[in-house]
Amino acid sequence: GALLILRPAAESFTPAALMPIAAGLTYAATILVTRRYCRAESPVTLAFGVAIGFFSVGVLGVLLFALVDAGPAAEAWPYIFSGWRATPDGLLGGALPALGTLALIAVCSLLNLTANLSLTRAYQTGESSWLAPFDYSYLAFAALWTLVMFGEAPDAPTWLGMALIGGAGLFIAWRERVASSS
Repeated sequence: GALLILRPAAESFTPAALMPIAAGLTYAATILVTRRYCRAESPVTLAFGVAIGFFSVGVLGVLLFALVDAGPAAEAWPYIFSGWRATPDGLLGGALPALGTLALIAVCSLLNLTANLSLTRAYQTGESSWLAPFDYSYLAFAALWTLVMFGEAPDAPTWLGMALIGGAGLFIAWRERVASSS
């Protein structure tokens, strides 16, 4: 499925396209570590650890992108490589975004915190076979938000890749549920 989505042999492929694979691997590792070693840990502590990890990687990314010439990737993904954009109506003479934008960022941050706390608790206590279908719903949301935000709809191979990934996850969840009931 990932190969159909990424198409590593296509002329448009760049190594940066592997970032979703790395993200998926680290997400899976987080789930496994949480279930195996962190069942008794406070969800707040775990969510705080995730937040520190996101912050650290974000700071490193900002520093890296500020020091390295991104080349053609900067044109392909300007939202990643162009840096912070000051607005004329922003705070501190445009150095910070407008108050409405900061409020939106704060609301999104609170929603993210709530989701991380809930996910942490779910992975500590819930059965993986029940959680997997919800996990794979991100594929539909990724397609929806790509359409809404960028006006791009997935092509047929991408839909097929998403179906294979989601189907594999659902099959494993079904298999685990059947194995645990017998």
